[in-house]
Amino acid sequence: MNCYAIGDIADVAKTVTEYDVYACADIVGDFCGLHLDEEYVKNTRFKKRIAQGALSVGLLST
Repeated sequence: MNCYAIGDIADVAKTVTEYDVYACADIVGDFCGLHLDEEYVKNTRFKKRIAQGALSVGLLST
């Protein structure tokens, strides 16, 4: 594979959507309230829902 050379740079941008979080939950089975329940997460240190770690790691392969 000769399409990349040392020192090459690439940028990718992605807005994580509601659909992405719910689709990830469905695929990997991570239905934790931190990801899906706005009322639950208000009482945590995060205060807003967060995406699953699996979703974040999956995006790294982009």
